[in-house]
Amino acid sequence: MRRYRFGRIATLIALGYLAVVAVLGAFALTTDRGDLLWKIVTRDSGMSWFLGPGEETLTVPWGLTVVLILIGALQAWALWQVLRGRARGELTHRGRKVGLLRLALYLSIGYSLISIASIPLIHAWKIYWVWSVTEIASGFVQLAIVWLFFLVLRGTVSHRLRLFSLIVGTIAVVSNLGQEITDLFDLHSAEQILTLAGGYGYVWLAWSVSILIAQAKDPRWSAATVRIGVIAQAISVLQPSGMVSFGGNGFPSILTVYTLLGAVSVFGLVWDARTAHELTAPLPQPDAGHVPVRPAARWWPLAAVAIALPLIPAAVNLAHGNGTLRPRAAKGGIGFSTGGTRPLVTIADGAATRLIGWDKPLPAPEVTGSKAIYRGTVADGDLVLEALPEGFSQQIVLHRRPERPGRLTMPLTLPKGVKYAQTAKGALRVTGPDGDAAATTVPTAR
Repeated sequence: MRRYRFGRIATLIALGYLAVVAVLGAFALTTDRGDLLWKIVTRDSGMSWFLGPGEETLTVPWGLTVVLILIGALQAWALWQVLRGRARGELTHRGRKVGLLRLALYLSIGYSLISIASIPLIHAWKIYWVWSVTEIASGFVQLAIVWLFFLVLRGTVSHRLRLFSLIVGTIAVVSNLGQEITDLFDLHSAEQILTLAGGYGYVWLAWSVSILIAQAKDPRWSAATVRIGVIAQAISVLQPSGMVSFGGNGFPSILTVYTLLGAVSVFGLVWDARTAHELTAPLPQPDAGHVPVRPAARWWPLAAVAIALPLIPAAVNLAHGNGTLRPRAAKGGIGFSTGGTRPLVTIADGAATRLIGWDKPLPAPEVTGSKAIYRGTVADGDLVLEALPEGFSQQIVLHRRPERPGRLTMPLTLPKGVKYAQTAKGALRVTGPDGDAAATTVPTAR
């Protein structure tokens, strides 16, 4: 049985975490109070989204509790993989560059673990600027990793693959660094340009895939490490990077899926850790007269992964988005149009759906934070929709003073028997067939 440098300490920490998850899981199954289990396993600070009116504790269904316990076991395995260190034995000297790459990888892993552990403190103290500062520091570490991989892989993979990974990795890291810096100083226009330069994260994905291909060809890394890396990239592209709608009480299915995906996204840490561990692991001793040869990596699985991974988010968006932007900030299943003849605003509440239209085709919106800006929708002006916790706001931003009064027509589609009426004070509300306020509410446009 293989032994590792910090294997015992890693085992104790992993078993301790697993024991905590098991105890909280048993408590949730017997009392239906799974708020602490949910918070520890998912690291989710937005639990208030799931609470109903007057609720202070979270009731987790038993099926979801079992899933959370299994995810907790996966996280315990990941902790052991990260903390166990390299295999015991004589340390193989492979040069200064390898040592620096291992150091940079371990610094990146340490930053990720500290970030996860500090989420409750940052939310409690409201020191959100810490994330921007630490992300900038982490960006410089990532840039060092990109360049060190280029140097360490010399002699094991082709120069073209190394050069490709160096270029796309540098572009991705510099783009991300620029986004963090511009966001810190509220330079939103520059931030949008840098986001576009980074390909919305797909340039970094291209770098990761190139490293996986290199690892598959390099005998220093095991096939298990390559497989874990592929899983890490698959999970990363399944997670939403844009806006996703959720709201209401209980557990909305799509939010639950995305939150659980975030909870199982530990494979990236494991991939980084195993990459660092195996760089200087003791080399296997060949038998007399026998030189071990690792079978040549088959090209097609990794090539297929490189082609298929970028297509997964598009498929997810087609399946769930239907050409609609889904703001995180807004409750009530609100969606904004992505342009064309689609409804301007879609408000879904169970089986009931309300549509707010526009009197002509819309341009593709510019998305900035929680705002969707439709340029040129009115004469010398733009239409701005902003997602809010209680609904959404709607504004017309004019670039110059109009010469005469204008009028806007916005078609409204409501479920059968439901009307959009005004109160005595002029406020808008949803009414049922009898004229009383409907049981379901519609966020009021402002």
